Amino acid sequence: GIMSAAQTNSLNSMFIIILAIPISMMWTWLSKKNWNPRTPYKFGLGLLFAGISFYVLAISGGSANENGFVPFTYLLLMYFLLSVGELFMSPVGLSKMTDLAPARLIAFIMGVWFLSSAFAFQIVGFIGKQLAIESSDGDVNGFETLTVYTDGFLLIAKYAIGAGLIVLVASPIIKKLMGKVH
Repeated sequence: GIMSAAQTNSLNSMFIIILAIPISMMWTWLSKKNWNPRTPYKFGLGLLFAGISFYVLAISGGSANENGFVPFTYLLLMYFLLSVGELFMSPVGLSKMTDLAPARLIAFIMGVWFLSSAFAFQIVGFIGKQLAIESSDGDVNGFETLTVYTDGFLLIAKYAIGAGLIVLVASPIIKKLMGKVH
């Protein structure tokens, strides 16, 4: 194949490095045009991108070969979309935590921000255990795992897209609560 399963873990980092400057330039350009969306909208869009990335994995099963393997392009597209979503949320989120927190609580609020990542990783671990396929010899074929994984990815996609839509719908209220912080 193009790369080993372990090597695909670097795709997210690669896309973050490649896309960080263009997305930053996009926000700057939109600001100059007075079109830069406020933070809640960026979060909502980021969640939509993340959800769509998992939807790409969910539909990839329809293109599986005779061994249950899907084309690499699905994984590449998924990581691209997930990275865009991450870049819409993470840098903006860190910045807004310091803007919105009272001065005496900034360090605490930053700790809460990073603690939320720890909780997210716990949830990911739980989901991973739910999607695990048991095997006596540790060897399973692609078709045994395909339906379990694609169903799991579809569920994750639905939750992320749903959360993104909720954030977008609630954005006017969140904007008001944020006051003058963009």
